[in-house]
Amino acid sequence: MEFYDAFAEYYDDIFKPDLQLAEFIKSQIAANGANAEILDVGCATGNYALLFAGAGSNVYGIDLSVNMIEQANEKITDREISFSVMDMLNAADNFPENKFSAVMILGNTLVHLRNKSILAEFINSLKKILQPHGKIFIQLVNYEHFIEKKITSLPDISGEIIDFKRSYDYRADGIIFNTIIREKKSGKEYHNSINIYGICKDEIMTILEEANFSGIGIFSNSGGKYTEDSTTILVIAEK
Repeated sequence: MEFYDAFAEYYDDIFKPDLQLAEFIKSQIAANGANAEILDVGCATGNYALLFAGAGSNVYGIDLSVNMIEQANEKITDREISFSVMDMLNAADNFPENKFSAVMILGNTLVHLRNKSILAEFINSLKKILQPHGKIFIQLVNYEHFIEKKITSLPDISGEIIDFKRSYDYRADGIIFNTIIREKKSGKEYHNSINIYGICKDEIMTILEEANFSGIGIFSNSGGKYTEDSTTILVIAEK
């Protein structure tokens, strides 16, 4: 988490919310009719949460990084949104039962859970705080495609302040996610490597089915038609 706290000051320089994805999710939530209560898990600096706040929707963003949440709180301009430092594994214990009409887990957040057992337990726990017919939205890198094609890196991202490099090492015991932040002005670099659980689409869909979610669908990153070559996927399921 030390890396993500340090990364917080650069986050908005390189990561902008996908407006098409946000509109697609809004359309899916609106199909349920009622005013939305939304939980944004791994909200980072709050950019997606801010897009959903207002117009009758109340949004709660949680993230384990103190610095990310501090930046998110600085952006609040109304009472329809709140941000809290919280481990996603504790979400079901910190909100009332049947509170949320939607839970969003965007930005490949889910892979930071250590293994399939913990991930499945977390998905099951979300049912407690989802309303009947509430929906869960999970965005992931399409690791099935990456592993099959032996893709070891993501495209570099260049902002006004930093360049951001990302790569993968595939090992028998899991995937190592490597990142390099390079400050353009000073040339200073920050390196980080973490173990992630590179869950594939069939595995997450099976976990959702075993947790008795229904209406499970898979889409490309922004809500378009899924293909085997999609680099990012969005999985939707209903309680």
